[in-house]
Amino acid sequence: EGGKSYIKDADGSYDLTGGWFDCGDFVKFGQTEFYSCYMLLLGYSEFADGYVDLYSPDYHGYINAGDYTYESAKGVPNGIPDVLDECKYATDYFQKCIRSSNQFYYQVGDGNADHQQWTTSVYKSKNLSVSAGGEADGSRPVYSITSGGTSMVALCGASLAAMHRLYKPYDANYAAQCLAKAKICEQFINNGNLSNKGSEGGGFYPVKEEYAPDLVLFYSEMYLATGTESYKTKADTYFSQMKASHGWSLCYNNTNDIADYVYYKVTGNKTALSQLQNYANSYKGTGYFLDKTGDNEWGPLRYTANQAFLWALYSKAMKATTINAYTLRTIDYIIGDNNQKFSFVTGLGDQYPKKPHYRNVFLNDNNNANACVLPAKFAQLGYLVGGNKTNSPYNDYIDNYRTGEGGIDYNAGLVGALAYINMYMRTDEPPTTPVIDDKTDDQTPSTGDNDKTDDQTPSTGDNDKTDDQTPSTSDNDKTDDNTPSTAEEDVKTATSENTHSNGRIFSYDQTIVIENIKGKITVYNTSGQIVFAGADINEIKISRPGIYIVKTATLTKKVAIKQ
Repeated sequence: EGGKSYIKDADGSYDLTGGWFDCGDFVKFGQTEFYSCYMLLLGYSEFADGYVDLYSPDYHGYINAGDYTYESAKGVPNGIPDVLDECKYATDYFQKCIRSSNQFYYQVGDGNADHQQWTTSVYKSKNLSVSAGGEADGSRPVYSITSGGTSMVALCGASLAAMHRLYKPYDANYAAQCLAKAKICEQFINNGNLSNKGSEGGGFYPVKEEYAPDLVLFYSEMYLATGTESYKTKADTYFSQMKASHGWSLCYNNTNDIADYVYYKVTGNKTALSQLQNYANSYKGTGYFLDKTGDNEWGPLRYTANQAFLWALYSKAMKATTINAYTLRTIDYIIGDNNQKFSFVTGLGDQYPKKPHYRNVFLNDNNNANACVLPAKFAQLGYLVGGNKTNSPYNDYIDNYRTGEGGIDYNAGLVGALAYINMYMRTDEPPTTPVIDDKTDDQTPSTGDNDKTDDQTPSTGDNDKTDDQTPSTSDNDKTDDNTPSTAEEDVKTATSENTHSNGRIFSYDQTIVIENIKGKITVYNTSGQIVFAGADINEIKISRPGIYIVKTATLTKKVAIKQ
């Protein structure tokens, strides 16, 4: 059954609709939801050139065409990278989760009730009672806390702070809303009772052992969003409390790896880099395949995909200029370069799971999982299942949830690793070189909040406010822009192109040219940092090569500055 589902999610009159379901079921678990969104945003932050804009959030191009395949190219781009569209769906919900400085929602739904029947979310929510996982007789149970839950609150806040930074070129007002809510997360954390919390109703997700890594991520992202030194000081404090090793794998329950990376990005701390290197080395397995740590029975490829992403981050930290063999080989295995020639991503390749543990994709409300057949319409689901790392035949069975189930946390690391690879291999837009930092602004912050709007940073000359005019004192301030790109593409039109048919934005050499467009002009790098702001300018000199987003009142365009 098609349509909307779980539209009654609420705490009394307080709306809690939205957010992501998980693991082919319909509960919204904070333990994986906040982590997965942050992982997606971290991937975009570090490997922006590997992402594309193929469709709009409502998928109207595919719907109108009746063709959902990648090859058909029926999607209608909306000028915003698709990964940010997806993350906005999550951060819309996250803004509801942090209701106030003393109330935070971390779960909606009960896993035991939810798992009783195999039907679509629309059918279940419309026809079944709350006790059976539906909402026919009211809202599902919601769970909130007044303190504690530190890792979830921190990762919710880190996601909102990162979204502020990355979404600002597309919607400054929404970005400001995200930052305002991130600051309420900070107030909640400051209430005291730093502790973690597991899921409700069946123990689906245990209590996370450490909260310090997630506080490092939160305060580092707040620093990147605002430039306020006190946030970096707090990141310093919690980094000193973080374990040097979790002894497992990067996953929703172990985030030390990415905390090391982001903290090193912010501070240049050598201990963080050393710990990052230790994690990368600990994941080495057979040849270049990352299969050494993690659970080999329950969702094993989630760990492998996350490790491939971690190796991508590590390569950037080490200022590598070529693609690393570990990420490439590991992703190749996942998408079909294995003894079985079997892709563990539904819809990708010739052989892939036809019976993934994912209720909605089958469009079947008969409560008979084994009779479900994957519709051709949704065959290209793009869903990483748990899979296996043993080169043995895959048991393609819906109820085999240990290997046939997928999760938002399974797929978040995969997306980041694929973007890293795509950054090198895409032919439509040559990539820039992945190194540790996207801008010098982050290492040399202002003494106050540097979240300035266009009219707060007036320009008086052609080369006003470029990154290379604010040198960093750390050793990690080389940027992606060291290897130039020659690409140039429109990414957004705020009004009809016919309205401003004579206006143009383009680049040549080290110059951005604005023709027949008056008013405010803002230039961002790919991490959302303002590198130029002014008005009524015809030419802007940018000496650092790379990809930039030029935004005016009527047109936004992505341009490339060459060496």
